[in-house]
Amino acid sequence: MSTVKNVEKAGRQFWLAGLGACLVGKEYAVKKMDELFEGTNSLVNGVLAKGATIEGDIKTKLQTGFQQDEKILELREKLGLNKESKQDKIVRLAAKVDALTEIVATLSVKTEQAKKVATKPASDTQGAAAPTSKPAAKRTTTRKPRATTARATSSKAAAKPAARRTTTKKTTNSKTDTE
Repeated sequence: MSTVKNVEKAGRQFWLAGLGACLVGKEYAVKKMDELFEGTNSLVNGVLAKGATIEGDIKTKLQTGFQQDEKILELREKLGLNKESKQDKIVRLAAKVDALTEIVATLSVKTEQAKKVATKPASDTQGAAAPTSKPAAKRTTTRKPRATTARATSSKAAAKPAARRTTTKKTTNSKTDTE
């Protein structure tokens, strides 16, 4: 019987060794899983922290980018470079040209009237002395020279003698006056 007892004892030890191996393996696996879990948590926390900083950087860059885009749009608006169609530009420029044409037309009418008024008194005062008033102020605008006509030269010629009559000669020698 000792052999049977030896076999039972060896089988029992084999059974206990298997149970012990399972327990040791389980403990080792749990220990490694805990280490892995803690390492994974620290890794995930580190990644989350870096992601948050990157997100903050991206938000600030986007915000400054949007602000720059807004500033660029404002500047384009101030400079008149906004995206308007060619047709809109043509209409706007045509309106400006029309306005400028009206201004030029009114100015030309006024200058013609001024010329008529300026030439009329000179032709009326051919025989009489010119009135003593202040000379007209010089015009600062430049204009094209006109072609001389007979009427213009006659009015200039009539104006010159009248101007000569109004000037008086001063004598410096008193002996010539008395003689």
